[in-house]
Amino acid sequence: FLAALDQCLRQMDREANDSVEGYPTGLAWYGGHREPEKKRPRTECCWSQRLKELLPSRGFSTEAEVPYPGRNCKKKCDSVSEL
Repeated sequence: FLAALDQCLRQMDREANDSVEGYPTGLAWYGGHREPEKKRPRTECCWSQRLKELLPSRGFSTEAEVPYPGRNCKKKCDSVSEL
């Protein structure tokens, strides 16, 4: 899994080689790459969504933004992968 995750993160970093309003994106501001139209791009959510797209092709079923168990819990786990 770690090797697959490393490959995905490296791919994401290569993809995000553009700049938005003069700021480089890369992994540190991946949201700026994926959601350039938004005033406040959601980097963490964008990471989760892209990993959900990339990891299955490397053999790991992945879901993004998965709610934690519990009726009153509004928080979400960024990414859940089956190992």
